[in-house]
Amino acid sequence: MGLIDLFIERTPDDKKPEQKQTQPAQTAQPNYFGLNNNQQVSQPVPVYQPQRPVVDNQVYDKFMAHFDELLKNSNLPGPDYYEFSKMVESMSSLTDEVRMPAAFSALNVQGLTKDKLISTAKQYIEVIDNDSKNFSSALDTKVLAEIEKKKAGLQLRIANIKQKEDLIEKMKSEIIQEKIDIDKDSAGITSEETKYNEKTTVYKSVCELKKQNISSDIDKISKLIK
Repeated sequence: MGLIDLFIERTPDDKKPEQKQTQPAQTAQPNYFGLNNNQQVSQPVPVYQPQRPVVDNQVYDKFMAHFDELLKNSNLPGPDYYEFSKMVESMSSLTDEVRMPAAFSALNVQGLTKDKLISTAKQYIEVIDNDSKNFSSALDTKVLAEIEKKKAGLQLRIANIKQKEDLIEKMKSEIIQEKIDIDKDSAGITSEETKYNEKTTVYKSVCELKKQNISSDIDKISKLIK
């Protein structure tokens, strides 16, 4: 399912059950780099740590998976920030002060330099920015156009009711029923607009989080890797 599909409400017949994916069991990380597990870091490096926004978990996970796939498909040739971030992620049991230098040391022998690490990290931020622009354009074209079309149709129906009220008394029963239908449709449109705003907020939050994560890594790289 694409990102835009998150903003379009489907009928029950349109929705297909999503197959649950089993997460692989986490295994203990071997000591790849000859680090002493009891090694103490003298002074932690004070850096900004992005916080996950408080949003709907299902929507958050889908947006996060979208950005993970986006960066994977944009992976540059040779070792760069993408491989570095994945290696750091694989050592989740260690602190950043330990795993970042360790990951860099492993990739440094493959030709990765600190300058390339930072420059490619910035390139991935550009990839996210471009995706954000494309997302906003596609969203405005498809989702908002559908909502505006429904609004226009609603206004025509309201005008039709006014004409019927001005005609004859015997049409009151038809007008009352039409008002009930309009109230129902109006509530549906309001619900769609609310969900659109909520999901747009989630997308922007995840977008900023991913950029902040990379910027945070750049900050850490600058301070931790010599």
